[in-house]
Amino acid sequence: DMISVFDCENVTIEGITFENSRGYFVNVGNDTKNVNVLGCDFRMNAEDAVIVNGMNNTVKACDFYKIGGRPMEIGGGDRATLTDSGNLLENCKFTEFNIIKRTNCGAVALFGCGVTMKYNTISGAPHLALTYGGNNHIIEYNIREEGGAQPFLPSSLFFSAHACMADTNADLTPYSSR
Repeated sequence: DMISVFDCENVTIEGITFENSRGYFVNVGNDTKNVNVLGCDFRMNAEDAVIVNGMNNTVKACDFYKIGGRPMEIGGGDRATLTDSGNLLENCKFTEFNIIKRTNCGAVALFGCGVTMKYNTISGAPHLALTYGGNNHIIEYNIREEGGAQPFLPSSLFFSAHACMADTNADLTPYSSR
């Protein structure tokens, strides 16, 4: 990891360009609160780029491109007690990702409980734009512009994933009639 944040509160990572890595650019652990990743560029990574757990953490206004695997994983909270994480992914752009991991690996993976994903743009997904599991997520006002063989919001793979709200998302991808 280029930056690992564990057992911390009130940390801001802002305006940094991360590039050329084989591990996570940023790894925010379960025991964190109020960590903000703002206005960063993440590019040219062979694997997955950013993972965020913990409570009340934010990734906002970041650009992800030329990522070998999944650009963003965001979770947190407690599914057993349905305690929302309060984590937020907002106004980010995802392009040219899944270069190495071509299938079953969306731009964003939501997990845990109570994550909000809004106002993001995903383009050029080779397969999935989004994967999710968990509870009480809010997925709204996101746009998928092009690419991918699957709809923007596929069904969760987990039968225990309930009470996730998806509203006003736009899938601008023309589907083939094949």
